[in-house]
Amino acid sequence: GELAWELINLSGVKDCVVVDPRQLNLSLVQTKWKKGLFEPKRTGPVFSKWYPACEDGCKMRQSKSPRHIRCFLDGEACLDFMNAASEEDIDRADV
Repeated sequence: GELAWELINLSGVKDCVVVDPRQLNLSLVQTKWKKGLFEPKRTGPVFSKWYPACEDGCKMRQSKSPRHIRCFLDGEACLDFMNAASEEDIDRADV
């Protein structure tokens, strides 16, 4: 979950989906975000290139959470999921 959150909020990826049967827990990274720990002035120039979506004052904007598909995929369900062409197909796969 944290990797997907970082991809969306720090790296500028438009959309990311977490497939995990466990509850999504993003409280640690969201707390760091609210404290401004990802801002360039805190991370320094070395990490600024890794966090292109962050700018000074980014803690003022609301962080985005990744989409979450809460399921466990066994062998056959995993193949159905990988072969699905759209969200509608995923819903029909009954995973």
